[in-house]
Amino acid sequence: MYTADPVGGQSQFLTPVAAKPLSFNLALDDHAHDDEHSMHAHYGLGFGLTTDDDNESTLTARLEDSDARLMEMLAAQAAHREVDSLDADEDAIATDEKLTDEKKRDILQRNLNMAASNGDVDRVRKLVQGKAKDYVDVNMPDEEGTIPLIYASCF
Repeated sequence: MYTADPVGGQSQFLTPVAAKPLSFNLALDDHAHDDEHSMHAHYGLGFGLTTDDDNESTLTARLEDSDARLMEMLAAQAAHREVDSLDADEDAIATDEKLTDEKKRDILQRNLNMAASNGDVDRVRKLVQGKAKDYVDVNMPDEEGTIPLIYASCF
């Protein structure tokens, strides 16, 4: 590429740097990072970095928080599958006179979030078009601040 400097009267040739090709592997048996993972597992994630005690405790707290969030997510999915296996009916929850409207909203909104995040189109359709539609809101964020439409857009 040729450029001219109108102020200084000088011109120069600019050549772009060739891009390095990206290489990635989606294979399930890719062991490219096994050594790195085992090193971090043995010595900690901060291996090779200079860390003070405060930074190290923050890192540990973040890892524990991450593990806790993963466990919560897995427990929620297991509970959702359990409810599915019991053949719980959203319409029955919506018409249950023993439950308060607030409890119905909480249960059904969680069901909508979980169904959307699992790509369960039939269940989402039943929640937004059936008797439960008065208790769910597709624009209401969950505890993470994410709305069901965002979860559904992943599928």
